[in-house]
Amino acid sequence: VNYYLNRRGLNCQNVVTDFSDGTLLIALAEELVGTKVTRKYTPNPQDRIRKLDNVGCALDFLKDNGIPLRGISPVDIVDGNTKFILGMIWSMARYSYLRGTNTNPTKPTTYPEPAASEAASAPVGMVFLNCMNRCTHC
Repeated sequence: VNYYLNRRGLNCQNVVTDFSDGTLLIALAEELVGTKVTRKYTPNPQDRIRKLDNVGCALDFLKDNGIPLRGISPVDIVDGNTKFILGMIWSMARYSYLRGTNTNPTKPTTYPEPAASEAASAPVGMVFLNCMNRCTHC
C-alpha cells in the first residue's frame, strides 16, 4: 500500500482507519491503475454520507479498471471491517502482480477468477500473516 502512496508523499499507518474517508483509497487506486478518477469526490469529507460516496467512488473506479471486489461495499470500508478491507487489498495486490507480469502492453492482462479450492487455500492467508501479527486492532 505504502509503495504506491509514497509516490504522492502519502503514508498509510492503519488501513482500517486511514481508508475510512475514501481519500487515501482514491489516491491508492489512482496510483495502482495509473489514471485519475474522473468522478467528483470530496477531498476532506466530514460526514458519513460523503465518506461513503468517496469510498464508493474508489471501489467503482477499481471495478471499472478490472479489479473484482465482489461483496465489498462502501459501508464495509467506512465501518472498518478488517476482513473486507484486507480482501480489497488482496485483490489490488493480485491485480498489481498480474499487471506486472504482462509482457504484451497492447493486450491487457486478464484477471482470472480464483478456483474455489484456491480461495480456501492457506497461502492466500499467509500473505497477511506478517501484517496481522503487527496489527494492534485485530
